[in-house]
Parts: sequence; C-alpha cells; structure tokens
Amino acid sequence: MFVWQDNDGDGLYNAGDDALTAEDGVTLDTLDSVVVADSTVGTPLTKDQTREVYIAWCAGDQTVNKSAGTIACDGGGMSDVAQTDKFSADMTVYAVQTRNNEDFECGQVGSRKPQTDITSVTS
Repeated sequence: MFVWQDNDGDGLYNAGDDALTAEDGVTLDTLDSVVVADSTVGTPLTKDQTREVYIAWCAGDQTVNKSAGTIACDGGGMSDVAQTDKFSADMTVYAVQTRNNEDFECGQVGSRKPQTDITSVTS
C-alpha cells in the first residue's frame, strides 16, 4: 500500500507529490499510521484549506517511482486463485484543531495496529 498527498489535485500520483509512506509502500500488517500534519511533520490546514490524500494498493508486487511519478502493480504471482477472494479494510481518520494544540503530535493519540484478519472466500 502506498499513500500520498496529491499536491496538484488531479487525483494521480505525480513527481513532486508528497509520499506519506515509504517509497515502495508498506504492507497492511506493518502499517501503523500515516501522518499528514502535526507539530513535527507537514503544515497544518487553515480553515479554508483541503488536502487530498490517496491510497494505492496492490495484490502483488507494488513499485513506486518517485522521480517519474508512477505506481505499478505486478499481480503475476497471484495466479487465478485471487479471482474468488475478497479483501476488506477499515480506516480511521483523526483530526485535531491546531488552535490551543500547537504541540500536538499524532503519536500522542496512541498506536492501534490495523486488523489484518483477511478472509478468503472460495466457491
């Protein structure tokens, strides 16, 4: 899974967009949190701003090329077995106002590892 902030608002990963996870992404079992902005990372939003954050995930090997602004997914190793499977995940978004919270750090919220109980369904 690769997460980025879309700086130009086109809905695509481009060279110059801010990567919010490691360049080649992370696996669900290692993802803890993605910080867009707090007192130590990024710039907090003002009341009239929005930010677009996108997630690209891959059932296979994902490759991200920051200089070219491309994301590729090679699902060749999955075979046809994946056609009858399903995947679901939950995401929690947490926001804090900066007024009166100038020293807020996302790590203060507490770490919750995502549930990685992935069930495959066969017919």
